[in-house]
Amino acid sequence: MQEYILIVRAGKVKHMLPAKAIETKADGTLWCDNKPILGINDPAEKARIVKLIKAGKMDQIPDKYFTRLGNNLNGLWAGTLAEWQTHPAKIEADRRAEQKAAEEAKIIRICLSSRGWGDLSPVAWTGDITRPENEILNECRAALNSARDVDHPQTDNEILAKIQKARAKYEAKLEEARQEKIAQEKEKAEIKALGVTAKVIKSGEVPSAEEGCFDYFAEVTITDNKTGETLAFVCRNVCDVGYVVNPAFEIFPGTMGGLGYKAGDKYLWRVYQKSGEFKERKMSDFERRAYIHLHKNPPIYNGINM
Repeated sequence: MQEYILIVRAGKVKHMLPAKAIETKADGTLWCDNKPILGINDPAEKARIVKLIKAGKMDQIPDKYFTRLGNNLNGLWAGTLAEWQTHPAKIEADRRAEQKAAEEAKIIRICLSSRGWGDLSPVAWTGDITRPENEILNECRAALNSARDVDHPQTDNEILAKIQKARAKYEAKLEEARQEKIAQEKEKAEIKALGVTAKVIKSGEVPSAEEGCFDYFAEVTITDNKTGETLAFVCRNVCDVGYVVNPAFEIFPGTMGGLGYKAGDKYLWRVYQKSGEFKERKMSDFERRAYIHLHKNPPIYNGINM
């Protein structure tokens, strides 16, 4: 999957541009389609700068409007998706979004009764399901009493049953989200415990052997955080095959590359020979940790590629 450069303002992604379409000038400014990426808020100033661009007078554009990688005086931030994921503004934006979603999830609609045998809109209660039951019950009762042509008059116990059912459904979704978050945090901890750092050297896509399909690739280095040892890998997502991790180093003396796989609790490298036979060896501890990292935190899209 190709890399992208994100242009962000006030915690929101405004543009997501293919990295290969971005040109970085000698002064660090970012350009796309032979035009500078600028950040201008004032409409009148923006109109003035547009005229300069159309006239080809780029040298007359004030430097404060240009965009470089990182934080800029024009209010924009530019960088890769991976860099944005760990940016404080992104973390804060995610926190606010999560908080907002949690509040919105509390708002539940309980259908109390049809009216006029379906000719009129039903009587319903909508509100915060986490409030005390007696408060919700009173509001539901008031809604039923004030509506005309109610088809199904109900006792307080019948209304309470509907409230409790809606609350149980809300709490089940809440628990499901909690378990999902626990699983995500566990996955992050497992990746961190591997003690390695990945760096994408090059990524892109190439036409596949299957017509109309593309194979995605990324050339990656993995460094052991303790020893500093570094190994190179090529990750691929091959059409109709899937995601594979290939070593870009000698598995056996004089033999480059190979295929990694897990057999039981063992991690092995396999190298096929021209005769059709193959040789195998167990991965070193560092190779194993690097291989697992690239599967748990793939540098390219690792889903179905057809």
